Amino acid sequence: MSIEQSIPTALTPTELYSLGARRFRSDRWASMALNISAELQKHGFDPVPPDLLANLTWVACMQAWGPETAHNVDKHCTRKVAGVLIWQGTRLLLQERLTGASGMAPSAGHLEASEDAKEAIRREAEEETGILLAQCTLIGQGRRFEQCKRYGSDYHDWSIFEGYTEQQELRLNPFESKRIGWYEPYEVLELAKRTEEYLRQRISSFDWQQRPGLEVVWYWWMKELGILDRLQQHA
Repeated sequence: MSIEQSIPTALTPTELYSLGARRFRSDRWASMALNISAELQKHGFDPVPPDLLANLTWVACMQAWGPETAHNVDKHCTRKVAGVLIWQGTRLLLQERLTGASGMAPSAGHLEASEDAKEAIRREAEEETGILLAQCTLIGQGRRFEQCKRYGSDYHDWSIFEGYTEQQELRLNPFESKRIGWYEPYEVLELAKRTEEYLRQRISSFDWQQRPGLEVVWYWWMKELGILDRLQQHA
């Protein structure tokens, strides 16, 4: 996926400005937008079309700070994270996030101050996918050392859940994800294989950014918890 293609085109200029300020930090975004606006005015764009300015600012910020930019840079990491594997039959729900580590991943997020892990994954699932989880089961816990989107931590204490739904329709949250969908067992295994190739340094960082596999942390969880073995039985 090119940088231009990664622009959330379904958003209005105002919505894209809001998202850009969250993702790249408001001071960075505003400074970039002002500089681009001034340059466009020098070349006869007066007034500057809002959609053109929003799109050019997005592309410039992406070039300057990259797809890994944290949109929650102003928040301190709680070090507590919960994720949930959501199944619809044998199909697994995966999304490619706008920010954070590259890759396809189940729903996950930090625990807020008053939440326990189960409350967090239910909230995240609804916010990110539109799925209302009635029941879910804890299937794993542990610490992973990894860079955080927020500041103040290089590890997370994870709680991994599993849940099932009959709901097929998904709701893409443009402030969270580039894409979302139900993935057949063989498709998840293909993503896992690509992650293995990346970890063995057989895929360049550039190629990985363009076409990632499973998020690395989720590859390890799904391998450790036997999810990949289970998928192999249905592939």
